[in-house]
Order: sequence, then structure tokens, then C-alpha cells
Amino acid sequence: MRVIGDIVRLNAKRCPDKKALIMGNDSLTFGQLNSQVNQLAHGLISIGVGSGDRVVILAYNCLECVVINYAVAKCGGVVVPANFRYKKDELVYLVNNSEPTVLLFGPEFASLVEEAKSEFSRNIHLIPISGDPVESTLTLRSLMNGRAGSEPHVEIDPAAAFTITYTSGTTGAPKGVLASHSAFLNIYQGMVVEGDLQPEEITLVNLPLFHTGGMHALVQPTLVRGGTAVIMGKGFDPDNVLDAVTRYGVTMTMWVPTMLAMLVNHPNVTRCDVSSLEKIWYGSSAISPPVLEAAQDVFKTRFYQWYGQ
Repeated sequence: MRVIGDIVRLNAKRCPDKKALIMGNDSLTFGQLNSQVNQLAHGLISIGVGSGDRVVILAYNCLECVVINYAVAKCGGVVVPANFRYKKDELVYLVNNSEPTVLLFGPEFASLVEEAKSEFSRNIHLIPISGDPVESTLTLRSLMNGRAGSEPHVEIDPAAAFTITYTSGTTGAPKGVLASHSAFLNIYQGMVVEGDLQPEEITLVNLPLFHTGGMHALVQPTLVRGGTAVIMGKGFDPDNVLDAVTRYGVTMTMWVPTMLAMLVNHPNVTRCDVSSLEKIWYGSSAISPPVLEAAQDVFKTRFYQWYGQ
């Protein structure tokens, strides 16, 4: 693997019928995922997305977020994930600072995009991930319809930027941090090795996909290994989480300390079958010894502490 698009391209050859992504009752095999990625890549190329062009994604967790990430990567474009908690001024700042060619947004953000677009400093394609078009006839589906599922013929430099991730901006305006294809592939390899990820992994993804933790610490390393990522929607509901572990036979997940505290104090935690869990990754903040000890007692599995910068 040299570039991000190789993850789905190679797995579509190795295990085309294996489930890559699951969300609720929907799923995509590696073959289906790569085909959709290629269709969208061809669609994005048709509206001018090319090497170095930025594509903003503003959406709650959904299967389409993963498809878009890979499709932009295969165009040679740069993914700009937007925090779904942004208000108008924050979205305007991110768009004007990153200067994207396209903004793809979930249906929940249609009114926010409509409110903000007059302050964008340039004309960009505003494309809903689902629902009705806001301009012309462009939707995510219309971009994909009729497109070839074959690989786009685009040469990608492994050292080229794959994402621009914006910092929280707690001490000033958020800064866009560029990271390359090769940088992320190296990170994924390190997480696979140090986190003991296996091809049979079924990973529960509770973290937002706009965040490095959701997309780049969970989904991508799992797919690199040929495992299956089970994606959860917005919010953290202990009952839904525990049900998902049982329903899908989840083997691995990452829960931040506040999530672990909610789970170990939840009345139903001891009634649920969580025996499939082989490892729990945790990080993002300090964990208190009582919470860690309680979590180890409840889940009786291996715990891995992560630090990311």
C-alpha cells in the first residue's frame, strides 16, 4: 500500500465479499465499497476535483463519510472534515480558510449551509449527501449514477496531502494541519502492530468520523487489516453500545475514559454478553484508577492506552 486508495482497492481483490462497513441494517462489502468509491471519484473528477483540490465533509457518522474519504483520495484531492458541532461563523471560517472546490453535507446541515453560503469567499459546489439538490441537479447519488466502477487513472504522490484537519482553536483561530497519504499509512501500520489488530477484527466505532479518533484510529486501521468496522451514529448511548457489542460480536473498540465511566456505572452492563470483546483501546484524556479498575473488572479483556498528537 502506497496511497490511501490502495486500502479499498487491494481489499476488493483479496476479500470482495467480506463486509467492510456496517451501520444499523446497512452494510458494504469490500467489493461494493471500492466500486462506490470509484464511481464517486469519477463523479468528482467530472466536476473538476483534481490534484490538491479540497473537499469539505460536514455530516454525522454515516457510511457515505467513508466512501467520500476514499473517493477524494483517489482523485488526488484533499479531505477537509468539518466538526458537526460548528455554527455558521465557524463553518464560514473553515470554508474560507481551506478554499475548497466542493462542500458535501448531510441533510441535518442543509439550513446551516444555506445560512452560511453567502459569506463564502468563493463559489463552490454545495452537494447534499442525501435529499434534494440545493443548486443545479447535484447530489451525491447523481454524481455516482452511471459512473464506472473501475479505478480512476490518477497518479497520486504518496507525499501529497490527504487531509487538512483543523485544530480546536482554543488559543486562537483554528489551524489547518496537513497530513500526507504516506504519513497516515505509517500511523495505521503502527496502530495495527501495537494494537494487535487482526483480519477477523470487528471494530465498534463510537467516535465521530470527522475526528482523527473515529476515522484514522479506528476505521482506517481496521480496513487496512481487512477487518470490519461497525459505525455508530451521533451520541453515546450505553444501551445501544452494549447491544451493538452483542449483536455484531464486536472484538475491539476505542472508548474514551468518560465513555468507560458511563458504561461501568450503567445498570445493564453486567446483563449484556460482551464476551466477544478481546481488546479495548482508550485515550484522549487521563483515566482515574477507579474507572480503569472497574472497567477491567467488568469487561475482563485487554486494555491498550493510546496517546495521539
